Amino acid sequence: MKLFESMEFDVNFIRLLILHVMKLTEQEKELIEAIRNFKRSRHNPSHELEIWIVRLFEKLLYEV
Repeated sequence: MKLFESMEFDVNFIRLLILHVMKLTEQEKELIEAIRNFKRSRHNPSHELEIWIVRLFEKLLYEV
């Protein structure tokens, strides 16, 4: 029997657990939420939101 095979997990609980363990910064959390919002709006995507996501990602990637 595989580990966790018979267990049901609440996806939101797992997300909270990962966020707690990883200790994300506020900007990282903001980026994740923005990406989720962008993906949810796939039928009516916001070009401004997409640009903002890319800029925030690049800022996080290259900041010292």
